[in-house]
Amino acid sequence: AKSDAGATGQGFVIINNAEADISISYTRFENLLLPLNFEYGWSRPSVELTQNEFIKNAGSTAVLQLLNPGLTGDAASRKTVFVIKKNLFAENFAPLYIEDLVSDRMQVILESNAFVNNRIAEYGKYTFSSNFLFGRMDKTATKYKAIIAGNSFVGNVLWDNNADTVLHAANIGLYGSFD
Repeated sequence: AKSDAGATGQGFVIINNAEADISISYTRFENLLLPLNFEYGWSRPSVELTQNEFIKNAGSTAVLQLLNPGLTGDAASRKTVFVIKKNLFAENFAPLYIEDLVSDRMQVILESNAFVNNRIAEYGKYTFSSNFLFGRMDKTATKYKAIIAGNSFVGNVLWDNNADTVLHAANIGLYGSFD
């Protein structure tokens, strides 16, 4: 999925509940505003994002936005396994956002990815969301904890738009009540 030179596109939106798994491999996402958006209430038994490239995406919301799976019907009791493995995230202007890294419905596995030269823009204020990978970890839902292992973070920065300068490294940001 790539937009024309000089233009940006929207990307893919995953919504609703379905029994079919999702597997996206060997795909290049470039010049998009929000390449992959798993919208609130979506649900699938399994999702695998492997061997993809997320390059020079221009949106400010997220390169990959993973909101919570469905709360109704079969989706409310089904475990979703979400694997993000062996992908390259390079020269993007938006983060990878995972709403809940600890959940009673979803197991997130984030392994062996490379996060290289991404630039998150802010206006002189650092928060947890000022990192390339960020999400919530609360004590309220603790059945499945995210597995984050073997990832490389190189040259990712928080950029101050007002001062037009690098503030500091931007890697992983967590928030919530989990210890």
